[in-house]
Amino acid sequence: MFLDDKLYNHVKQFKIDKPEDFNILVNDLYRICEDHWKPKIDLHGTYKEVRQILDQTFNAWNLFIKKLEKEKWFLINILKNDADYKQSFLSNERYRQIYEKGL
Repeated sequence: MFLDDKLYNHVKQFKIDKPEDFNILVNDLYRICEDHWKPKIDLHGTYKEVRQILDQTFNAWNLFIKKLEKEKWFLINILKNDADYKQSFLSNERYRQIYEKGL
């Protein structure tokens, strides 16, 4: 299953009853993304390979967001604007270094 499908299916199966549930959902989505790219990156990978894997992950996130937008999912604006995976990823100093310079 593709990453965007995994993210989409998780959102569709997740039940949000209270505000805290949305935070749990976002953390779950981030974990799914990390579980996708982390095993593919090794210490011997080139900068180009690492950047390509991360860009594919960011693109999958964007595809997932587009699917939810088409459905007019009720929390899409918050997920799209405040919980973007690439923004979150790059806000972490170590991850930003990996993305910008390699391992």
